[in-house]
Amino acid sequence: MRLLRRYHDCFEDAVICHGDFRPWNLVWRERLPVGIIDFDNAYVGDPADDVAYALRTFLSYGFAPFEPGELVRRTEVALAAYDRTFDVPAILKREYERVEERCRRNGWERALANLPVERAWLAKHRNLF
Repeated sequence: MRLLRRYHDCFEDAVICHGDFRPWNLVWRERLPVGIIDFDNAYVGDPADDVAYALRTFLSYGFAPFEPGELVRRTEVALAAYDRTFDVPAILKREYERVEERCRRNGWERALANLPVERAWLAKHRNLF
């Protein structure tokens, strides 16, 4: 998340969101991310979009083998690394809406099938954030 924040801080007026910030679009050296690749989905937007996408892809809400409190703790660690606060349920809700639209447009049925699980997890545990 520190790398994502450094990337966002490169822009003065309009942030260019990466649009696909997840583990396989990072360059890793000695188990640490040192670079970002694959800018095919970049767009001018709200940094919260990239943050929500990263949280979702790194933490796998609803699918990770962790108790809800542990996922919330990991979320807090990630946001501390980004060094900004967010309304996590709100940005995840927007993220799920964006994902659903992309999945429907591209015919990504398997990814679309995951959304009810993710949304149900958030609805059940939103009070923890």
